[in-house]
Amino acid sequence: MDGYLATLDSLEEIIWMRGYRYNHSGLQKQMWIGGYKKNGVWMWKGELTNSPILILDWAEHQPDDNGAGLQNCLSLFEINHYNPVHDIPTKSWVHFDDTRCKYYKMPFICEKDV
Repeated sequence: MDGYLATLDSLEEIIWMRGYRYNHSGLQKQMWIGGYKKNGVWMWKGELTNSPILILDWAEHQPDDNGAGLQNCLSLFEINHYNPVHDIPTKSWVHFDDTRCKYYKMPFICEKDV
């Protein structure tokens, strides 16, 4: 297959992923991508192995390292924003979330060199 967990290393790729997720509403709310934390620094693993992440598009209140230092992997997290008058979703955005690496089984997003 020659693929690896996705690296969203530019603003254009983050915006593209938001559009993709918006147009594919059946996807899971949270999905793995190829980021991890090493010695307190967020890095990409994959084509850009061990390259620092330069654009961190964190969800609100993230990273929170909930779990006393155990949230060392990066996932995409979909957040619905609500219309306060009608209490219905007005838009959905995808942002980064720090997540425990070993305890959660969830879908993943891969990419491949062409």
